[in-house]
Amino acid sequence: MDESLAELAAYFGARARVPDQELIRLTAAARTAGSRWDAIAAACGVRCFKDITGVVKMACWEGDETGPALLFGSTQYSLHQLTGSRSYFPPLRWDCASCGRQVTDRAPAGRPVHVEHGHVPGCARLAADQGARTRSAASGCRG
Repeated sequence: MDESLAELAAYFGARARVPDQELIRLTAAARTAGSRWDAIAAACGVRCFKDITGVVKMACWEGDETGPALLFGSTQYSLHQLTGSRSYFPPLRWDCASCGRQVTDRAPAGRPVHVEHGHVPGCARLAADQGARTRSAASGCRG
């Protein structure tokens, strides 16, 4: 587990409030280090709404209540709070260590080629994420 993911997981393990700026920094760093949203949520023990209550801020939530979706939504809400974005759900941006480009996360799940915008054509990270998603879908798992 990379350092940023371990630090984020420690907040959840202690049930301590994660400041907005830290949530954004740590999730972006975990994404840069190669963690997918399902792995981030699993490391933090986020499976349902009660797992984020009191640890991160969350707007009224009526969508998908999977761990990755809740954590992604909380990160978007923190971005909205800090930046004053006109979009209520601004995307998270992080630097791809493989292709060196800034990537825009549009969703916590789905085909990486559709939800991770900004990779260069032929990016090894994107190809690996896509392969993992394809294998997961073939096994009957979501993510």
